[in-house]
Amino acid sequence: TFDARFLKTMPATILPGSVRVLSLSLDKTRSLTWSRGLILPRVESFGADCAVRFARENLPSLKHLSQHLVGDGKHAEVIAEYDALERIGLGPINNTRPLALAATQPLKILVIRGGKLDSLAPLTGHATLEELTIVGTAHLHDLEPLTSLPSLRKLYIHTCKQLRNAPDVLPRLRSLEHLVVVSCGDIGIDPVRERLAAQIAYCDFGATR
Repeated sequence: TFDARFLKTMPATILPGSVRVLSLSLDKTRSLTWSRGLILPRVESFGADCAVRFARENLPSLKHLSQHLVGDGKHAEVIAEYDALERIGLGPINNTRPLALAATQPLKILVIRGGKLDSLAPLTGHATLEELTIVGTAHLHDLEPLTSLPSLRKLYIHTCKQLRNAPDVLPRLRSLEHLVVVSCGDIGIDPVRERLAAQIAYCDFGATR
């Protein structure tokens, strides 16, 4: 874990090439530019609570990416340079472009954190996604694209209070083994709560009805 609060650019000599897991901390209102000379060939997991501009050549072995986005999410464009990312966490997401980029990867885990995202359509038909977390997306109404995810086993929905078709969609997610829908208020879950509990091995509907 590296505190980058006082940096604007990651110097080429700041970290050893043997690092495998890297986490950066920076004021979320700022962004960090990666030095072209800083190449960490063994890093498989990279997380930042700030916006970081880097290229695949900096982290060629990356499999897990967690990135704070700003504005239109342009820092997510680096995803297009990869072809084997298995876990991605992004947010806030304010349009579908970052989600469309994530959907090009052989994802197993995807975390969506806040923003003005209003559609999950880019995920339609994704074959390998097993675990999906959606947190604080106040503009999201439609969960229908989730019915086309054949491998989805775990679904976490937190503080998404504008969902309109949860009681229709959730019972149709036949591959689900773990469902958590918490702090979503009144989204119409009560009429199907018992059905979901009988169908899915683990369910939690805290502060949701």
